[in-house]
Amino acid sequence: MTGIKSVLIILCLLAPLPSWAGDLIGKVISLSGEVTVRNDKAQRYEATIGMPVETGQMVKTGASGKVEILLADGATFRIAANSSFIIDDFLISGDEKRSMTARMLKGAMQYLSTPASFKHDDRKIYLANAVGAVRGTNFIAFVGPRIEAVLISGKVEIGLRSNRVTLDRRGHTVFLSRTGVFDNAFVVPDAELVRLGDRLGWRIKLPPPPKDDEGALGI
Repeated sequence: MTGIKSVLIILCLLAPLPSWAGDLIGKVISLSGEVTVRNDKAQRYEATIGMPVETGQMVKTGASGKVEILLADGATFRIAANSSFIIDDFLISGDEKRSMTARMLKGAMQYLSTPASFKHDDRKIYLANAVGAVRGTNFIAFVGPRIEAVLISGKVEIGLRSNRVTLDRRGHTVFLSRTGVFDNAFVVPDAELVRLGDRLGWRIKLPPPPKDDEGALGI
């Protein structure tokens, strides 16, 4: 479909990840409640609006906490309450290359990315024992007893070994156990997406549904 970026998520066992701690990659643009940051030396301090975000830092939210992080490429991470999140590395080299490795250890997040053109684009978001290779898009993920992915826009392919599920419509949702067993994917209505945002503590902005070359809705 024209104009649609995709997200490819390939589930695998979580392997150790490199940490280039200390690289400045973005900043905190909003927060509420208890939000703490722990650096690579295990020093913990309270997050504040405008605080620089570096690779290797663990961002943790309390029972009423939430935080929004703006990255250098314009993408945004929203982290909900009772969550733990790390960006291990992030790199932009002109319009040639962009790479990122992030980990959602527990809780819930939303990743929002605007379309961008890089010759090499390698962004990965680990969701417990799942790894997502990101090509753009807007989606929500939950990490708990099960992993859940909810598509807002774009496309997500979720797989483990020979098992794969493609989310390609707005509201397309799938649950995955930590052993790699999929439930059947299903579509939730826009109203449910809005309620989902309310439950997480933020507003879900739904983009207008684009059309593909054949005129069919490409949500």
